[in-house]
Amino acid sequence: MALRDRFFPPEPVCLSCQGKIIFSTLSNICDDCLQEMSFVTRSCLRCGSQLPEAQITGFCQICRSQELKLESIRAPLIYRERAREILLELKYHKNSSMALPLGQLMADYWKFFSDDTSRDYLVIPVPLSRERLTARGFNQARLLGEVVAREAGLMTEDVLIRKRNTPPLYHLNNQQRNLVLRGAFKLPADRAGRVTGRKILLVDDIVTTGSTLNEAATILLAAGACRVSALTAAAAERV
Repeated sequence: MALRDRFFPPEPVCLSCQGKIIFSTLSNICDDCLQEMSFVTRSCLRCGSQLPEAQITGFCQICRSQELKLESIRAPLIYRERAREILLELKYHKNSSMALPLGQLMADYWKFFSDDTSRDYLVIPVPLSRERLTARGFNQARLLGEVVAREAGLMTEDVLIRKRNTPPLYHLNNQQRNLVLRGAFKLPADRAGRVTGRKILLVDDIVTTGSTLNEAATILLAAGACRVSALTAAAAERV
């Protein structure tokens, strides 16, 4: 670091709009960009997705037709506009710095809205397949989980293995989704003891149908986890 930079550090720049940050609620994102994000205000009681305008409370159309093993899925943002841009930047343009503000927002949302914010939870990121992890260079869920765990005072561990890639599930029916996801995750026998009797907080970047999170929760509950909830940065909007 140059001597000038030590005493006169460069002004921080928003990772989203590239403008100078005068004041920001979150790290690396200006408040103007934060205000352009759409927040979940009418959440499905099961998956946490934004309900249609005509529906104030209850279950979304997808959750009315499927059974979730999860206690709940919660997400602060609706996957559209500025939030969508930021998540795509993190996921496909290898801008891993985006994980910090998103993880901070997720942790704040968890602490404020969860009915159980004890430090008994173990944060487990949803894994990528080996092929996708090699191509991307990092697991965005792992980066988000590290921030959430640090901000909420929790521990995080990679215990699940993703055995194969799965296609998008939003347009598949329940039977098709279950078939695609069956056997997609594995919990090695030497890791099972880490989840036995534990409360688990699964972390991912986006929830669309909730089926992927539900499949991961099924594996963890079968291994003896006493409760599994999920937290994502954004949720699809139900139409």
